Amino acid sequence: MFYNNLLAVIAMMVLLAVVLVPKFSKFLVILNHRVLAAGTLIFALEVLYTNLGTVLQYRLLPLVDALGFAVLLFSLGYVALEIVFTNERRLLSIETELETARQIQSSILPTSVPELDNLRIAACYHPMTSVAGDFYQFVQSNKNHLGILVADVSGHGVPAALISP
Repeated sequence: MFYNNLLAVIAMMVLLAVVLVPKFSKFLVILNHRVLAAGTLIFALEVLYTNLGTVLQYRLLPLVDALGFAVLLFSLGYVALEIVFTNERRLLSIETELETARQIQSSILPTSVPELDNLRIAACYHPMTSVAGDFYQFVQSNKNHLGILVADVSGHGVPAALISP
């Protein structure tokens, strides 16, 4: 039992070093977060208290081990929720920007088609995504001549879609 307790103490010391020292955290790609560090610190102190108490044979206070683990779980949950909310805010921002880009692109496209004597024209624009790199324009020089411009800049992203016209 002694070696088991010693191993737990060493593991908690390593965990504390990894969480509390920013150089180790960045190397092991662990979030450097105050709540997570506090939760881990409380959990590590509980583990050290429990394992050293067993080795040194002093009386342990009840509920200490459950409290340390609960604090660790709550800190992990808090950090996870913070990451989720941050990503959600970022996604909403991107969706708002894409909606603005879609409105700009829709305002650039022709709203009506030219009318010619012997030709009927119909145009419908349905992009596959919110902003596409397709563009069309009608250029009518007189009642009998019509130029049609069709452009496609697909695969180059939103900036190319907006500057294509």
